Amino acid sequence: MSTHPFQELMNAVVDGGYCIGCGLCAAVERSPVRMRLDEDGAYQPALVADPAAGPTDTRVLEVCPFTGQGPDEDDLASSLFAPAPHRGDLGYHLTTYAGYAAEGDFRAQGSSGGMAKWLLAELLEQGLVDRVLQVRETEPDAAGPALFEYGVDDTVEGVHTGSRAAYHPVEMSQAIEFVRAHPGRYVITGVPCFIKGIRRLAVTDPVIAERVRFTVGIICGHLKTTGYAESLAWQLGIPPQELAGIDFRTKLPGRTAREKGVTAYAADGRASEPRVVQDLVGTKYPYGFFKYSACNFCDDVLAETADVAVGDAWLPEYVGSGNSVVVVRSEPIRVLLEDGRAAGRLHLEHIDPDRAAATQAGGLRDRRQGLSYRLHLTRRAGRWHPPKRVTPSNELALPTRLLYRLRMEIPRRSIAAFRRARVEQDLHGYLRRMRRWTRLYDLVVRLGRLRARTVAVLARVGIGGRPGVRGR
Repeated sequence: MSTHPFQELMNAVVDGGYCIGCGLCAAVERSPVRMRLDEDGAYQPALVADPAAGPTDTRVLEVCPFTGQGPDEDDLASSLFAPAPHRGDLGYHLTTYAGYAAEGDFRAQGSSGGMAKWLLAELLEQGLVDRVLQVRETEPDAAGPALFEYGVDDTVEGVHTGSRAAYHPVEMSQAIEFVRAHPGRYVITGVPCFIKGIRRLAVTDPVIAERVRFTVGIICGHLKTTGYAESLAWQLGIPPQELAGIDFRTKLPGRTAREKGVTAYAADGRASEPRVVQDLVGTKYPYGFFKYSACNFCDDVLAETADVAVGDAWLPEYVGSGNSVVVVRSEPIRVLLEDGRAAGRLHLEHIDPDRAAATQAGGLRDRRQGLSYRLHLTRRAGRWHPPKRVTPSNELALPTRLLYRLRMEIPRRSIAAFRRARVEQDLHGYLRRMRRWTRLYDLVVRLGRLRARTVAVLARVGIGGRPGVRGR
């Protein structure tokens, strides 16, 4: 190897746009990097020392979740969960549920059905862990505008202080340092790539392997920069420089789970009136406003390396009042859930694995079909990309290819437009510029639907080729 592993990380992953900002490169022992929020509000590592000048853990390339070295999701999950049943969309799974926490205020205070918080609290109460590492709110200061961070809790009351949802950047280096410095048994929550990174760190670090007993994966669409929270708050009347907090999932009476409310809080104590998320520009998830570029190269939606994955049950029969989909991979978690279900503390229904996967159909389609096209584009441009479990392909209809190109372009445009808006103090200019892109996206969606209907009609009368195959 011609360069030091940390320099190779910076050159290939960070400069290539594949860094997700998890902070695990800064969490390896004697790391020469520290995590910083860049000018656009994304966590990225910065070298603070010469990596060759002193002893460092040179296995950092085996820890970072977006390098070409070390075990992938299949390797990690197989070592943890085999011989449980396995499928390409869900990963390993012992059982799959949909439902909610019926006791206390877990459902009211948590995201979706409150199942993640219930599990964290139950692991503590049953004495299976000593501490919980979860994302919680923090206050921005001179060091940066971050509104959320990883915190440590050792009581059920503390679990309730965790964030119900954080569409905001966080990083894990300080949390991992706490684990290394304080003996005990831990459960950690995180999005799929963060959990993958923790598992890879545990392979190289016996202290982390011994102390991290459980992982709770949060089913993920993509990560956002700080600009997402700031843009929503600004639309609610609180400009970025005054923003002190945000609730992305204010539960509104009479509204369905899809109609989440957003409330922003100013440094002077003011709170905005909650608005339904659909009323704000940039909240439709397929647009990808403020998305980390690394998310374009992720193939794990359901946190395949986590002991359990929890997310929104996006199916018609479950979206009315907030329900979670739960994919269980470890036996101790399965026992906790079955005991809670039998005691009436949880309202959980066993659902078929196909239905569990269907709750995340859009995300899975983007991380399979969409990723295959993005890999094709990257290879055609002669650029390196992290190894993926998806085969590069260009065999898509023109509207579909346009759609996936827009999903790469709109995040970049939103970040650039908001950077300009902050300098010029011009929210309306930002909204005007981005509405052009969302209208274009919606037009391409309509064209794709029209094409699909036309192909279906032609196929019924015996004209044309297979639906969905790229036309000549």
